[in-house]
Amino acid sequence: FSKLKDKFEMYTTQGIEHDDPRPFIYPFSMTWRVPFETYFNNASGVLEFSHMPSYLKAASWGRALPKGRGLGLGFFFSHAGHVAEVAEVSVNADKQVTVHEVWVAADLGQIVNLSGAENQFQGSVVDGVSALADQRISIRSGAIEQTNFHQYPLLRLPQSPKIHVDFLTSDYPPSGAGEPALPPVAPAICNAVFNACGERIRTLPISRAGFKVV
Repeated sequence: FSKLKDKFEMYTTQGIEHDDPRPFIYPFSMTWRVPFETYFNNASGVLEFSHMPSYLKAASWGRALPKGRGLGLGFFFSHAGHVAEVAEVSVNADKQVTVHEVWVAADLGQIVNLSGAENQFQGSVVDGVSALADQRISIRSGAIEQTNFHQYPLLRLPQSPKIHVDFLTSDYPPSGAGEPALPPVAPAICNAVFNACGERIRTLPISRAGFKVV
């Protein structure tokens, strides 16, 4: 989260647009033992796909949004999968955040079970929003204070966004689908929150900054 959030903040400050994939690719290429050409080609493919006219039209990227509404982008290379996500949120004066929709574009190599992969990605997004919203673990006197889900809340159906998942067809080696969609969720939503209300979120869960997912 910190890597993505800080880099997006820096690029936004410098006026670098999201449709230039290079700033989002290079920082991660040095942290994985993957041939750079392979990494760059597949990462570029995901980002270019997420910026295809049809995909951007679906996400309404670039259009004028009402006050208090914003879009945000997140990208990560997780468990050998390249994933880009666009989130659309709205934020009201009481810092209540509604995550309306999330669009996911991914390169996991050959997809063996399409419906299973889509379901795993949808679950990862819901799990990621749960973690972003109000999940935390605290320890007192050597023991974890949270005893059950009333103190470690999971996202409920009324809070869940619409989730759109698209996989690229590629010759990249097959990889898992259980976790790659989770890391980009928080940066995408927090970037969208910034675009909606102008406030940067620098710590998770966002409840620590007074925000609440509704």
